[in-house]
Amino acid sequence: MPVIEHHAEPQRFDLTTAKGGYVCIRPLTYEEVLERRDKAGRVIMEQEQRGKKSSNEMKIDLMQQATREYEFGHQIVEHNLELANGQLVNFAARNILARLNARVCTEIEMLIDEVNKEPDLENSEATSDASSMEESLTTS
Repeated sequence: MPVIEHHAEPQRFDLTTAKGGYVCIRPLTYEEVLERRDKAGRVIMEQEQRGKKSSNEMKIDLMQQATREYEFGHQIVEHNLELANGQLVNFAARNILARLNARVCTEIEMLIDEVNKEPDLENSEATSDASSMEESLTTS
């Protein structure tokens, strides 16, 4: 039987935007994927509950920021990146992304997206089996 328990090892990536820098990124569990989605939704709800009228663009920006903060804090499990004072960056610290170099963070963001890439279910056997079953039920 197929084993579906999460046990993936973190992947190490050397950074091109920070010479000599690296990050080790672990994939999210399904529970963490759901938590990340919920966190982004909570940010929007809090904004609306404060009575502030905000555009859809503002909501998308808030979702993006909440999602990235969650991913950086939960998925970067090892790195050698430092702040100007010589301390290692704590990616789980609140508002840390506001202090960091955009080019380096954009590269890390792209690597996290690659690790989190969801499978293409359009072409999987499970999808075609489900479609066949649905089709047979509707034609019966």
